[in-house]
Amino acid sequence: MVYIVHVDDVEAGVVYSSIAEAITDHADIPPEYARFVNIEYHGIRLATMAVADMRSHARELASELMRMSAEIHQSQA
Repeated sequence: MVYIVHVDDVEAGVVYSSIAEAITDHADIPPEYARFVNIEYHGIRLATMAVADMRSHARELASELMRMSAEIHQSQA
């Protein structure tokens, strides 16, 4: 069985200084709730990854999202 959880908003008043910080802050998903996650930023989705790896790879994930975003914006210019 697969469960899909989609979080559109962060808590009211929460502001992150970086995407990596936001990923790290949301990395505390209990294993009984989910073991895998898809991270999406403005419609750009990364490959499915283990929740356990989110915190340790937050900077790399954020960099990949920014690279992909820049690539899309350049192709539309």
